[in-house]
Amino acid sequence: MKKLLAIALLLILAAAVSAATKPIVLVKGTNTLKTDSREKRSITTFSETVAKALRLIGVDFEWLGDEDVEQGKLAGAKLAIFCYSPNMSAQEAQAAIDFIEQGGKVFQFYSIPGNLLEALGIQRGSWPAPQGRENLTFCRRVIEGVPDLPEQFRQDSWFCRSVEPKAHNAQIWYAWNNGEQDTAPAAVIVSDRGGFMGHVLTANDLEQKSWFLLALVTKFAPSVRRQSMQNAIAQIGQVGAFQSLEEVEAAVNASQAGDAKKAAAALAQARELRDKAKQFAAADKFREVAETCREASRAAMLAYAECQRSKRSEFRAVWIHTAYGVKDWGWEKSIRRLKEMGFNAIVPNMWRAGSAEYNSKLIPVSDRCKTEGDQITECLKWCKKYGIECHPWKVNWNLSTAPDWFLDKLRQEGRLQKDPEGQEIKWLCPSHPENQKLEVESMLEVALNYDVDGVHFDYIRYPSSKGCYCEGCHKRFQEDTGIQVQDWPGEVLRGPKREPFLAWRAEQITRVVREVYRRAHKAKPHIKISAAVFGSWLRTRESIGQDTLRWINEGYLDFVCPMDYTSSNRSLTKLTTLQVAKTAAQIPLYIGIGDWRLKDGAQLIDQINIARRLGADGFILFHYDNLELADNRMPLLRAGITEQDAVLPHHAPQARIEVRAAEGEENVFVVGSKLSLSARLDAQSGVRGKVEAQMRRTDGTVVAKLGQMKSGPKKEFSFTSASTSGWAGASCSNARDR
Repeated sequence: MKKLLAIALLLILAAAVSAATKPIVLVKGTNTLKTDSREKRSITTFSETVAKALRLIGVDFEWLGDEDVEQGKLAGAKLAIFCYSPNMSAQEAQAAIDFIEQGGKVFQFYSIPGNLLEALGIQRGSWPAPQGRENLTFCRRVIEGVPDLPEQFRQDSWFCRSVEPKAHNAQIWYAWNNGEQDTAPAAVIVSDRGGFMGHVLTANDLEQKSWFLLALVTKFAPSVRRQSMQNAIAQIGQVGAFQSLEEVEAAVNASQAGDAKKAAAALAQARELRDKAKQFAAADKFREVAETCREASRAAMLAYAECQRSKRSEFRAVWIHTAYGVKDWGWEKSIRRLKEMGFNAIVPNMWRAGSAEYNSKLIPVSDRCKTEGDQITECLKWCKKYGIECHPWKVNWNLSTAPDWFLDKLRQEGRLQKDPEGQEIKWLCPSHPENQKLEVESMLEVALNYDVDGVHFDYIRYPSSKGCYCEGCHKRFQEDTGIQVQDWPGEVLRGPKREPFLAWRAEQITRVVREVYRRAHKAKPHIKISAAVFGSWLRTRESIGQDTLRWINEGYLDFVCPMDYTSSNRSLTKLTTLQVAKTAAQIPLYIGIGDWRLKDGAQLIDQINIARRLGADGFILFHYDNLELADNRMPLLRAGITEQDAVLPHHAPQARIEVRAAEGEENVFVVGSKLSLSARLDAQSGVRGKVEAQMRRTDGTVVAKLGQMKSGPKKEFSFTSASTSGWAGASCSNARDR
């Protein structure tokens, strides 16, 4: 009996250890058996959006996955929020229902099994779900008397589930709204058991969404209120990599750059607001605490922004994923805003392999473009007015937005990709001659017919290692290489024929880049050809046929933009270090930063500084149609990072530079030793008159003015290595035509 009792106690203890340890649990969809890589990214994005909103109000939570829920680990929590679980199993749904029956509460976004929805007191609706962002722009409050519930919040959803209240005092909290009128009766329904929202939580208007989640949390877990207020106060100053307001203050005081007076004033405001928040907490005023803490953190972030150094030569750009400007702004305001914030270039997505937002004669023109007009023309008008360079961006090969008739035509002509199993991939096959011609001619259609500063490749690759293995590729590979393949595609998936196939496969992509560069420059010598590329250059030739290093070394690009989207500063450092070394100052390197993945504006500042410190020539942010970037983060950059307007490095004269030491290993110099360098300006670089040669650190600080030079003859300069600590290396990106 004693032995049985001991076993029972151990089982009880094991169950207690496995249960949730915090009142609020976020469930992230981890059952990826039926999930492709794109959906995995969506799960991560939408889950992190909910987490960010809760962090804004100091609500602490615990992460669980689908498997954890199946194992009963919701026990011990008060509220479980399912951020996005598209592959919820029957076992997981039943575990969530059991949790509800035992007194727990469940709130679920978008994807939900019918029996769990019914357990919440909600049923499938009968109204047709309105399609399109224009009908699902806002969630508008339709209930009164719920503390802290905001009147509305922005969504810009593209789909929603139709649901209706049924039981357990279920009530509609929000209706879908297009900004003028309600377009559907129920966006959010809440009952005594939890609730449901008809779509995922999108990333914009996060502040109002945090108040919505606050109202939800305090309804079901009121005990969280006091701890959340204390958390919010403790989080003041936890911006970027800093852990406290005192750490921010130490960094500001140590800085030798920026406006010290403005930084000190912002810090004083942050301290004052922190004291005020403590007073509100003592009076149990949750909303006032949260709002004041948010203001205090903004002040701390502004102090950090004010003590940053600006550069005079730098590419400062944004990718914008829509051809119509930032939503609700249009092109005039979108471009004017960039100029006001110290940016100098925009890369707008104007066409894809199967749809165009300009008057194309080669690619189907979108219905919206037919109604609203040529968007390259409209964007260019305002770029010219405000002095912003325009480099229209094309999504190559990918046919995801192509109309059905165009897709059917290409299918009948055998121009679509196939995976190794023979399944269709809705991308153009890069080895098909007509597809190569279409990609080249459509790039040149924009480059030659519009007064653009350049054209920008994107998706200039295969979709994955699974493309393309169609019969056309089989035939053309044999014809081009003389290598016969009997077992297709088995013999090129493995074995000695694999490497020749990978080289041939990559050449199909390179051929398009090379041809566009050659023909565009022949017609317009000063136009710039660029590309958005994956960051891991050592592997992309084999995996996706993207031979970035070859394009750089053989001169097929005027600048390159690696998409180094990471929330890890350490990962960005690793990527940028490799890219700077491999680019070797042959062309400007502009680091692509995934702003939407970053914690806040302070981390954006940190990532720009990482790119600068390591020797990159500028940065480009993804993406400008995110209002958090446009409204909140750009002003922080303007306070310091982009305070001074900058010239564009890709217009600097090209030069070959050699640095020599009197003794020692190559590129290793003894401090205080005499050094010399020789520089020769490219005679084809269009330099008129003289340019000034300068030694600069990678942050833009001028170390020494070496003298003047002009194109043609080699020029010799001398200096001491004591003044070269942190210098930029062999680059002419900071030279200015005099």
